[in-house]
Amino acid sequence: MLSDLKKRNLLSSGGGKPSSYTEKTASSKSAAEKAVRGRPSTKDLSAEKKLKKAEAHIKYLDAENELLKTLEELERQVKKCS
Repeated sequence: MLSDLKKRNLLSSGGGKPSSYTEKTASSKSAAEKAVRGRPSTKDLSAEKKLKKAEAHIKYLDAENELLKTLEELERQVKKCS
């Protein structure tokens, strides 16, 4: 019979697979699952991290807005030429 220590080592190591493999797979799955489900993060973020996240979101929205403006301008130009 295995000792408790050996059991814990086997369970934590992923059953003989290299630990980097199991860690990578586990983190990939959780990231993919979060993206699919669209659940908000349950982590408590510091005020600094919240600010950085909000600034990044604003930057993304600004870029998206500029893209939409460019597309609308191109559509107007196509309509004028037609």
